[in-house]
Amino acid sequence: MAKVTISNYSTFESRAKAVEASNRVRKERVSVFDTIKNGSIGAENILFNLDKYPCMQRVRVKRFLKAFKGISDAKADKIMAELKIAENRRLQGLGTRQKTNLVLAIERYQW
Repeated sequence: MAKVTISNYSTFESRAKAVEASNRVRKERVSVFDTIKNGSIGAENILFNLDKYPCMQRVRVKRFLKAFKGISDAKADKIMAELKIAENRRLQGLGTRQKTNLVLAIERYQW
């Protein structure tokens, strides 16, 4: 029996636009992560100005933490456990206190 899939896109053009938009967001996200690694931009600037960085709103906190020098997978897990941030939490879903504590933790562990 053949598996039937129903597409959310009504036309090929609408799907092509969606793919183009997602590729654009990925490129923007990569450029922001590069500026983080270079040290050109800090965590506070991104976390408290997510409206300026819409490509970062859907990034998971752990991936954001690992973008900073000196923060490995284990340290990211430790920070998230200390701050009681769930594994599946995204930057957009953080509260003001969580953002402030996250900035302080990044400054503490970053080299």
